[in-house]
Amino acid sequence: MVTIAVLVILATVAVPSFTAVIRSNRAVSEANQIVSFITLARSEAVRRNRTVTICPSADGASCAGGADWSAGIVVFVDIDPIGERSDDDAAEPLLQVLQPLSTVSTITTNLTGGTLSYSAAGRTARRTMGTITVSPLADSDQHVREVKISASGRPLISKPST
Repeated sequence: MVTIAVLVILATVAVPSFTAVIRSNRAVSEANQIVSFITLARSEAVRRNRTVTICPSADGASCAGGADWSAGIVVFVDIDPIGERSDDDAAEPLLQVLQPLSTVSTITTNLTGGTLSYSAAGRTARRTMGTITVSPLADSDQHVREVKISASGRPLISKPST
């Protein structure tokens, strides 16, 4: 009985800390996934010598617009560099699709129009800077991660400053 009581006490103390670790790992994992998409877009822009854009997409084919990336994102070659792709736009090939991007976090951005474009030089089009925020659902701000995009286009994962 004493052993069982000790195990119950340890489990009661350990479960909340494991939950925090799991939420933190989810946020970091999803931020890393976003960075990999950004890196793909940047390298494809240089390789193809064309503008490549990342945008939110609910259907996996066209840009949804807005700041919510949780429903999914697409990476595509932006032939007419306007930062938008319609689902019938065969001239602008899709490079990568992820639907849905997250089921355990809210992913938002402050990028203009919710899109991120890279020029053929590997820099953000129009020297865009911004932040993509990954917030685990039903959580406090302690596990939030930000993917900051510099003017040169380099992504960096960090905790938000408090």
